[in-house]
Amino acid sequence: MAVVLKYSASVYQEKIDALQTLKNRLEGNLDKLESLKSKIPEFWQDEQASKYIVNISKAIAKVRQAQTDIDGLTRVYQDSVSDLNRGAAAVDEVVDGIGNAIDKTVEVVGKVVPVIAAL
Repeated sequence: MAVVLKYSASVYQEKIDALQTLKNRLEGNLDKLESLKSKIPEFWQDEQASKYIVNISKAIAKVRQAQTDIDGLTRVYQDSVSDLNRGAAAVDEVVDGIGNAIDKTVEVVGKVVPVIAAL
């Protein structure tokens, strides 16, 4: 599937950085949820405790899924940056080739003009 690149490499890099910031925040939330989950049996000893553990487990699963989603989106953005860089390199190569062709043409014309003028 072809991906259409909508932004510049710097915009994609900003998005990558923002995603990493969000992922770091999620990691902090995950640590808090894991800590809460492990502490519930210490201070809560009724039937509600198991319900809270189930709810926290669901929240942990959602945080982990969000982290997975962020990783996937980060890879897409990183691929976009790579594609942009490869495209820029290809354009530079074509421009250099055209520049070299022009230089050679000017060189040939410079050699041919005196010969034609001498005729």
